[in-house]
Amino acid sequence: MENFNLIIEKLNFHDSTIISVNLDETGCLIVLIDYYNWEGNEDSDDTWTTKKLILKVTNCLHLRFHSPGLGAFDTEIHSHECLELFDLINKEIPYYLKELKEDKKENAIAIRFLTHSYGEAIFGENFGFLEIAGLNASINWLEPDRIGSPKHIPITN
Repeated sequence: MENFNLIIEKLNFHDSTIISVNLDETGCLIVLIDYYNWEGNEDSDDTWTTKKLILKVTNCLHLRFHSPGLGAFDTEIHSHECLELFDLINKEIPYYLKELKEDKKENAIAIRFLTHSYGEAIFGENFGFLEIAGLNASINWLEPDRIGSPKHIPITN
């Protein structure tokens, strides 16, 4: 079984936006993201091009969303971190598969997207987040659906 976190870890989700989190007609988790595409743009570009990313998890084992802020940035991604759950998922797979009545176990994923939704420090709140863990994960890019955004202005010292 492949650790799909190794693929996800190569992407830079900063300033991307979570558009939707849904279950499709077969029960698969589908996360649609406007990916900011740091890799495909240059600071000198007049228009910063984003693209749509579809993260699909056929067997979702864990899904949690937290949004402590009341602002408009609850779905804008600040950063992401791959959760060190691969060994645990691998250990628990026989129990999940017995319940699912199937053998397929590919591409384990465990990821937390931290959002720009901030809580109040006095209440011990931190970043908002979307956590996902599961089996049979995949990524698809909707290349033709590119969106142009204003030029990115890098912060320099």
